[in-house]
Amino acid sequence: MVRFICITMQQQTVDEKKIILIRNIRQYPDIYENEFARKPFLHRARKQQLWDSIAKQSGFTKTEEAICKWRSLRLYLRNHLQNVANKKLRRYIPLNHNPNDKYLQLNDWPYYREMEFLVPYIKAQINSVQKIHNRQTSFNPAYTFVRDESPLPAITVKTSKTIAEETEEESSLREFFNLMLKSMFKLSQFHQQRVKEKILNVLKQQKLKI
Repeated sequence: MVRFICITMQQQTVDEKKIILIRNIRQYPDIYENEFARKPFLHRARKQQLWDSIAKQSGFTKTEEAICKWRSLRLYLRNHLQNVANKKLRRYIPLNHNPNDKYLQLNDWPYYREMEFLVPYIKAQINSVQKIHNRQTSFNPAYTFVRDESPLPAITVKTSKTIAEETEEESSLREFFNLMLKSMFKLSQFHQQRVKEKILNVLKQQKLKI
């Protein structure tokens, strides 16, 4: 019983720390507006000064830890918005007669209300990226990208987790590789092959089964 209480208190402290970080960042629009719109322009020294202040106010001993936690929260919010828009099924469906309750809701993520101020920026960024992608993939007789259809060798991962059960860090990693895959489609076959070889070499060094 004592051990359970200690774990619960520790988890509550982590959750409160995230909320404090979010609220402190919200007080500095220059930080998140620069991240999404690159406006206003922030000199490197000024940006570091702001982050040092935010990290200190939020109880982080290292500024890099605060930045990493913020990026993780930001990516998870983006994924959460897409899951809600795609009507992803909930892990646990309430026992009532509302048919919409079987789908993931915005408030299912405990930090949504705290981070709701970022939603317009994320939606604008998604729309901007989609427009750029559509222009780049449209047919151009003078210049086209070669898309390598040969897939990467399948990596066998034995896990019982579903995507819905992923942690924020795992979700951020999945998002990173999805974005990297989209970027690889824009490369020539030569550079696509180089990237694949480098990834395979890293996996082989770690002795992962491919």
